[in-house]
Amino acid sequence: MITRLSASIIGLLAFAGGIVMGMLAGNPFETIILRSLACLAGGMIVGWFAGYVGELIVHENFQQLVDADSIEEVTEQASSEAELDGSAEGVVCGRDGRPIRE
Repeated sequence: MITRLSASIIGLLAFAGGIVMGMLAGNPFETIILRSLACLAGGMIVGWFAGYVGELIVHENFQQLVDADSIEEVTEQASSEAELDGSAEGVVCGRDGRPIRE
């Protein structure tokens, strides 16, 4: 969703900027519209790419936070179970954070 949103916002900003710059330069109407449409297409491509990269970054960081949080919860649960059993030995957490009894 953020990909399409950023693409449309940047594309429309580029379109508006193309119109304003063309009017300030005194260009004919057809030239302003054609160049502004080219700016719109270019802005949408740049915006889509920026939104896609941003979405990947947010998703990756969110997944890392969720994984870290679940590992902490499992580790805390395993240590509390070991304390209840009276033996802290034998509880080892694997790479996925799940307790492994030896």
